[in-house]
Amino acid sequence: MSDGYGSKPSSKNHKRRKQMLEVLFLESQQLRLPTSRLSPCGQKHHMSLCVKKDDNVTTGQKDSRNNNQRDVRKEHPSRSQGTQGRSHDNLQRNQNGVAYPNDLSNNNAQLRTEDTVSLAKQQIQANSQLVLMTAEGNMWSFKKQVYEKVLFFFDSGAQKSIIKEEVAEQSSLPKLRTEVCTMSGIGGHVENFESHVLTLKVSSAYGDELEMKILTKPILTNGFPSVKLTETDIDFLKENNICLSNSNLRGEIQTLHIPIGLDYYHELISGQNHSMKTPSGLHIARTIFGPTIYGRGSLPAENICSSSFHATTALHEQSEQTMLRKMFELEGLGITEEECHNDDRIHKYLEQYSKTILFENGHVKAPFPLKENVVQLEDNYSVAIRRLESLQHTLQQSSDQRKWYSQIIGKYVDEGTIESFSEAEPGAVGTYYMPHSGVWRPNKKVPLRIVFDASSKRKGKLLLNDVIHKGESFINKIHDILITSRRGNIVLMCDIEAAFTQIRLVEPHEDLCRFLWVKNIHLPPTRGNLIHYRFRRLPLGVTASPSILNMALASYLNGHASPLANEIADHLYVDNIMMMANTVEEALCKYHQSKELSAKIGMNLREYISNSYEVNSAIPKEDRLETDCLKVLGVNYDTATDTYRVRTNFRLADKLTKKDIVSQINSVYDPIGLAGPLLVQLKSLMREVFDQRVDWKTYLDSVTCHEWNQLCSEITNATISVPRSLNTIS
Repeated sequence: MSDGYGSKPSSKNHKRRKQMLEVLFLESQQLRLPTSRLSPCGQKHHMSLCVKKDDNVTTGQKDSRNNNQRDVRKEHPSRSQGTQGRSHDNLQRNQNGVAYPNDLSNNNAQLRTEDTVSLAKQQIQANSQLVLMTAEGNMWSFKKQVYEKVLFFFDSGAQKSIIKEEVAEQSSLPKLRTEVCTMSGIGGHVENFESHVLTLKVSSAYGDELEMKILTKPILTNGFPSVKLTETDIDFLKENNICLSNSNLRGEIQTLHIPIGLDYYHELISGQNHSMKTPSGLHIARTIFGPTIYGRGSLPAENICSSSFHATTALHEQSEQTMLRKMFELEGLGITEEECHNDDRIHKYLEQYSKTILFENGHVKAPFPLKENVVQLEDNYSVAIRRLESLQHTLQQSSDQRKWYSQIIGKYVDEGTIESFSEAEPGAVGTYYMPHSGVWRPNKKVPLRIVFDASSKRKGKLLLNDVIHKGESFINKIHDILITSRRGNIVLMCDIEAAFTQIRLVEPHEDLCRFLWVKNIHLPPTRGNLIHYRFRRLPLGVTASPSILNMALASYLNGHASPLANEIADHLYVDNIMMMANTVEEALCKYHQSKELSAKIGMNLREYISNSYEVNSAIPKEDRLETDCLKVLGVNYDTATDTYRVRTNFRLADKLTKKDIVSQINSVYDPIGLAGPLLVQLKSLMREVFDQRVDWKTYLDSVTCHEWNQLCSEITNATISVPRSLNTIS
């Protein structure tokens, strides 16, 4: 019996394929499962795929919810308005008098922790990673008479550099003497051990040799994960020709060999460029072995549920369950019972917030949806000035970047996006200085993009994004938009030009978006050379900006109550718009009407594109996107063939963990489920792995790894194409 991929399945694979067909048949019957096939959790999916098994297997510890949010009740009277703090069970009042439902912004995973650990005090953010400064460098092996790769860890908090004793013995490093060392650590821990003083020789990336005197230590530390680069980080490194001195860039567990203390720290670190950051927020440092990255940064989307914090004990069982439940159940379709209950609260909040949005003189003016803790926000000036000093140092090394940076700031001033000032706006709700940096993209038409950081803060202080409701619930779902796009014969897409800067901020909120710049870019940022700017428009660096944009547009479109306005409101995702038509004439009519509708509030729709050649030809060149292949909300779309495409790409590995297999499944971006049938076998095998109760990062047995790789090899590099329009399917 052939499996469709040219190979004969084993009896186990045959059983799994039979289950797959059974699941697909059940789905075609509108999920009407017989009682014997219902999952233990009672939800409508097959029992072999259920993630909620016997509850008695878990330990007796209670789940605790880590909201990862600060208490917004005021502990002190307001410094700006003098209003008293109020607390409600289900609602918070922001500075605009708008009631915001707490649970709508709480999407954090639950953590089950040991009794001795208080993760509430750790404030671990599940969507970020802390990356240690490491680099792979060449160490001379006196035994083999060659240079070998070892992992260096740069620790500015240590006095002496040390090497793992086992590594020193394997390389036969010359011993100079033996002495007893005393090492003290955090919490008063003191350790005495016998150490050898050795001669260590390393080679830089340019071939220069450096000789060091270093101590040995029998045991250093357990393995720790490497950085996990996001796609935007990878693109940033490529565009800037930065080749990192680390081979592990996907979250692999790595073993430390040589921690470098202050005795050789500055000899191996040639420069820490705090102004050079990746888009996810990681810093870049120069070592003699090559560039390396470190600090706090965002995780790729598929990993935000699997955060870890070294030096504490956190069991992420509930977090894993949450992630798997989203993978298997109906939640992704937007029809969960919880979401239906939230609808009334969402509409109520939108109705209240829309009253604070103003449409005047052809423009939109909106406030930030502030939390009560905005009164605790500090100005962040000291961080902003230090970051400006680092930025200034970087710009002095490149005349092109320096020129573009000045031009873009000047353009912001000319367009009225920002303004200089000497005093705060009357009634300002707070003050915050945003650091900024440049992302250099030499292959782009505009090679520099200035990024403003609303997540910058001093240690222990609030950042701007902490005091503003994110409002993700007010953005349309990608799944809904893509499914709806399959109804019409003709699809017409466009986006809003410079959408965020078309939203004007209310005056009392402008001082929350200040930043520093210089009068003379060739001089250092001293007091006499500083310019204080503040945004008059909505800055992109604020987490809530997409939801503010969508709520403002929804408020405007709902006020028109025309069929086209309703269609745009239902098919708007941030600054992307999708419209459907059955004829060329209808599509062109919607093109003209949508341009007129957006122009009334000072917005310009551009980059129109359709699957119809006649429609594209009739749209003026300045409003038309000149391409056949593009991504529509992350999904590949070919306008010439009018098809959506999803591609699978699995990396085969000899060793796999439970985390690895979940990450591989999540690597397939498929919001409308085109690749679902191909992934059923992988998901079923993943269910078996979870039944084994292995640890999140424990390597799986060789049999399971082989079976997983075999299944992946059968479907990797597969391309699934479906017609965009259901009307073309016979």
